[in-house]
Amino acid sequence: MKIKLMQSFLKFVIVSITTLIVSITSVFAAGVSILAVWGGDEEAGFRQLLDGFTAETGIAYTYEGDRDVQEVVKQRLAGGNPPDVAIIPRPGEIAALAKAGALVPLSTLLDEDYINANYGKAMVDLGMHFGEFYALPVKASSKSTFWYKPQSFKDLGVETPDTWDELMVIADKYLAAGKTPFAMGGRDGWTLTDWFENIYVRVAGPEKYHQLFVTHELEWTDASVVEAMGYFRQIVDPDTKIMGGAEGAISTGFIEGMDAILQDNPKAEMYYEGGFMGGIAKANFPELTCGTDYSWFTFPSINPEYGKAIMGGGDFAVAFSDTPDARAFWKYLAGEKGNTAWASAPKGAIISVNKNVPLDVYSPCIALEAADLAGADILVFDGSDMATPAVGGDAMFVGLQDFVADPDSVNDVLEFIEDAADNSY
Repeated sequence: MKIKLMQSFLKFVIVSITTLIVSITSVFAAGVSILAVWGGDEEAGFRQLLDGFTAETGIAYTYEGDRDVQEVVKQRLAGGNPPDVAIIPRPGEIAALAKAGALVPLSTLLDEDYINANYGKAMVDLGMHFGEFYALPVKASSKSTFWYKPQSFKDLGVETPDTWDELMVIADKYLAAGKTPFAMGGRDGWTLTDWFENIYVRVAGPEKYHQLFVTHELEWTDASVVEAMGYFRQIVDPDTKIMGGAEGAISTGFIEGMDAILQDNPKAEMYYEGGFMGGIAKANFPELTCGTDYSWFTFPSINPEYGKAIMGGGDFAVAFSDTPDARAFWKYLAGEKGNTAWASAPKGAIISVNKNVPLDVYSPCIALEAADLAGADILVFDGSDMATPAVGGDAMFVGLQDFVADPDSVNDVLEFIEDAADNSY
């Protein structure tokens, strides 16, 4: 009898412990797990959105930040415990995950009307892979910002250009006035790739842009590339258009190029590089005000068919699970309220690509960038970042520096880049 009672008691204890373990596991399993690259201020900004989500829904979240987010995702997938949501900066990695069947299409988690109410077509297109919407752009920056000084334009009697031809007229007027139109930070080769990418998408359009950088269906010696390089040549030839001539252009760093147009006794009047230069200008020239002392216009159009296409970079959220909690999180992540909180965070604020975030949460210059990004008809990711490293890094860097130094070498430069592409795709 005692033995039976003891067995019954032990069975009760075992069942109770098992039930407790299951209950505890369920508690910790509930909610949403998010993996991203951010730490420090960037993480603090994102937590403005995350905390708002929990406050509104009562759903808990866990956040993990890791600089090598792509590798962590692979390890977690191999271990069978991927996060519910990961935020990944490289479209190529997302395409590989989608091709492997690791991702949940966002069209199953979010209503199409809701997506379209919050994001422009160009933004949605960025997240498309193999005909499915897999990646929600959650933050972005423009690399189609052309920096200038409003007073300098006023003194010259010109307005911000809409077209390439208008930009060339401004350059010629500066030359006639004894001033240097452009500074160029060509010592950092990626600045030259940014120049080319902006020109190329305006000449050839987003389809050929993808074929050149991503799939290499288009060769670097293609007529469209040659045409784009002809426009680039108008900037660097004659080299009196660029600060320090050809030698100066390829020995100037990207920060020095911006400094050159803002310093006392400026060495040049315009500088092309991405929107992030506004933060550098603010740090280096705190006495100057963006929007008054300096500002930017969108990189001018070349082929009217493609208008002022925006080239930039960003981060994308992807889904590995479909649960009620995950669905609630995706709705909040894609909505106006969470994005507004993130865009107006005390630290780590972003430029949101949600078109309903009010522009008055930004400073004037950043508001311009946010409007450009959210309203873009054509938006492409940084081409050199999507190309193989041998092309987007080494070959383009060296080749475009050689081109600036000697514009007559254009054919040799394109053959050099094409050789790298042939061996790396």
